[in-house]
Amino acid sequence: MSRIGTCALVVALACLAAPALAQYTPLFVIPTQSTAGVTLPAGKAARVRITSVDAAMLAHSLGVEVPAEAASFEYLIDAYPQLQSRAERSWLEATFMVDFDQAAFAKLKEEMKGQGVRVERAALVAFVDGLIDENFARGWDIASVIAERRQGDCTEHAVLTAALARTVGLPARVVVGIALISQGSEHAAFGHAWTEMLEGGKWTVADAALHGTDQAVRYLPLGLIEDEGVGYRMALAGLTRRWVQSVDVLEPQ
Repeated sequence: MSRIGTCALVVALACLAAPALAQYTPLFVIPTQSTAGVTLPAGKAARVRITSVDAAMLAHSLGVEVPAEAASFEYLIDAYPQLQSRAERSWLEATFMVDFDQAAFAKLKEEMKGQGVRVERAALVAFVDGLIDENFARGWDIASVIAERRQGDCTEHAVLTAALARTVGLPARVVVGIALISQGSEHAAFGHAWTEMLEGGKWTVADAALHGTDQAVRYLPLGLIEDEGVGYRMALAGLTRRWVQSVDVLEPQ
């Protein structure tokens, strides 16, 4: 993924969103427009128009069928989308990227135990949020490196959350996509990474990077990181055809 310098990014956000939204430093900014006066309080479905390099492929992954030549499509962000994996797996195993079997995790597990961290999504998310210092110079570190450095952005939050979830027997995986953040009638869409945990047979958002935000956040996963081997960065590059060029927030129907 391309990264934008912190200073330039703050300037870009100031043009796109209210000052409160500029507190979040994402992977990249997605141009966002909205119909005047549209508000999206938490818990309310959002209707958006998504423009993408390959709109038909992205729409299909989200369960919407559009003509192959379509440049954009409308989508209702309501129930959290369930991306399908290409292969059956437990999402509990240690891998090259999510290498929680390394020595660095022994100390983390002791810290979790000492702090009384419960084996549940909310507790793990809060623990990771308090553990990682923001450092936007990092770029998709593997879990053991994150456990040692304790620095990073949303990608490091996501990888470490997945690793800690698996250490305690909770299936977890990392996705990349859009975070649509709203406050009042101001809306901004950003490239983002987060963790999904399996609960009750459904994948649920576990986002340590945006933990505690007072803005309404809606998540739209665009791609699942299935290849967690030594070539995981190449797998990430393969998701670029799904990147979104713009988001229009529309009037609710």
